[in-house]
Amino acid sequence: MSKQLPPHSSGLVNKLCETGRLFIEQYEKIKTVSEELEEKSSSLITPTRNQAKIGLTKTEELQKLLKQTAKLSEKSRKVVDGTLHTLRQVKKLLDFIITLTRITPTADDDEKLRDFITHSALRCENTVLEFAKMRNTLRDYLEKQA
Repeated sequence: MSKQLPPHSSGLVNKLCETGRLFIEQYEKIKTVSEELEEKSSSLITPTRNQAKIGLTKTEELQKLLKQTAKLSEKSRKVVDGTLHTLRQVKKLLDFIITLTRITPTADDDEKLRDFITHSALRCENTVLEFAKMRNTLRDYLEKQA
């Protein structure tokens, strides 16, 4: 008592079987590709985690260095301020010493004195050069006499 299929239904069954077979093939391909992707993604997760840990460690080290730099900068600023204050005090002291040791009563007289000293130094230099020339001339003369 089996039911007989109409004659045109066997082609339908064959088509259905073929479609099912193609579906299973595609399913297997998709499954294989999916497994490969899962495998690749899990292999990438570990290096990415390690890179994230390294990045976090480097960031923490950088933050420590920045804090140390800020502290050193503050200390340097204090040292520079102290040095500038000391230099200002030295300048005031030198100005005071100059006023105590001033030889002439005005700045114009100071300039004249400086000019006079400069001209005197130049004259002394010229005199020394003339004596050197004279010495060389005498040496040449004595060498010719010998």
